[in-house]
Amino acid sequence: MGVALVVCPTTVVEAPISTVWRLLAEPEAYESWAGVELVEASPPGPVQKGQVIRFRTREFGRWWQVRFDVGHVEPARTVELDVHLPFGTVNHEQVVLTPVDEQRTRVTLN
Repeated sequence: MGVALVVCPTTVVEAPISTVWRLLAEPEAYESWAGVELVEASPPGPVQKGQVIRFRTREFGRWWQVRFDVGHVEPARTVELDVHLPFGTVNHEQVVLTPVDEQRTRVTLN
């Protein structure tokens, strides 16, 4: 029988929740922090349920395709993503933001 390992990394970032949300909600913003290049968001605009966001990243001398299928979105609070990585790997991610105070945000990945 297999054993599943579930890890929910959490950190507190020194940024207001509005800033952190913008980095998650705007597909163009991923280029500034995730090491990817935006190829297309369909439909365009901020993250929304049913949206497909395509990125590419360069590693080991070649380009790799990455696709985000956006699930549930609760603005400035949570976004669910199915992240399709090379070699058939799919990560189901739920990012939850919780304000700590005016200038800090707790970010949890499930």
